[in-house]
Amino acid sequence: MCPCTGESPVAADRPDQEDPTRFAHSSLFEAVPDALVIVDQRGMIVQANARAESMFGYGRGELVGQPVERLVPERFRADHRGQRDRYAQRPHVRPMGVGLDLHGLARDGREFPVEITISMETTPEGPRFHTVARRPPEAH
Repeated sequence: MCPCTGESPVAADRPDQEDPTRFAHSSLFEAVPDALVIVDQRGMIVQANARAESMFGYGRGELVGQPVERLVPERFRADHRGQRDRYAQRPHVRPMGVGLDLHGLARDGREFPVEITISMETTPEGPRFHTVARRPPEAH
């Protein structure tokens, strides 16, 4: 509560306004130089920034509603689903695939090396998994 007005400083407490502190709705989401993808507990993409769409070869808004495995090469998809489920049971900020060569899958079928970091946020809609992807420096 704001000591001056007695109102909550978080807009989510006011149903008539959107919460400006939510990461997914901030200008920071689009401003960062990395690809950001937010995934729900079912593995569906709920938001992707323009950098993610560009990195994976998709147009604006095309990734929303798609399974995150769409961005994973076919040969890794089954394992990815299991890893995603295990992470959901014990979430923590961590790089994925430490010591492994990870690859993303572009819309045109091209695979490319990628570094991934994942974290989890609890929201009223359920857990949201924030994935940060970047091309390794040697891959440019």
